[in-house]
Amino acid sequence: MTGVKRAALVSEVGWRGMRELSLSLLGGDFLVDVIVKGAVDKKFLEVITTAEGLRIRAVPKVFFKMYLFLYLMGHKGIRDLKSVYVSKEQTRGFVRKAGFSAALLIETQKGYRLV
Repeated sequence: MTGVKRAALVSEVGWRGMRELSLSLLGGDFLVDVIVKGAVDKKFLEVITTAEGLRIRAVPKVFFKMYLFLYLMGHKGIRDLKSVYVSKEQTRGFVRKAGFSAALLIETQKGYRLV
């Protein structure tokens, strides 16, 4: 697909802020991949994965870094990944070492803020 903009949201803690951000990015003509560290109940995934253009991948903790690395390298090759958002500072460093900039999402009582 030519001209597709993709955003990756890497969630290791919390989910509300990532959910809100993913919906706002979908409204801005982005395809959104949410990569969640750890198991997520299948019924819960069905509830939160309702919007077209939104993909949520729950990755077992033991494979998380490897999956994230392969995901980033794959999208680096096709150059469609325009934004990366993470929920932990350590992961932001990992993403930066892979050659991408990343914003840190911090959940607040009223939603989230980006750093």
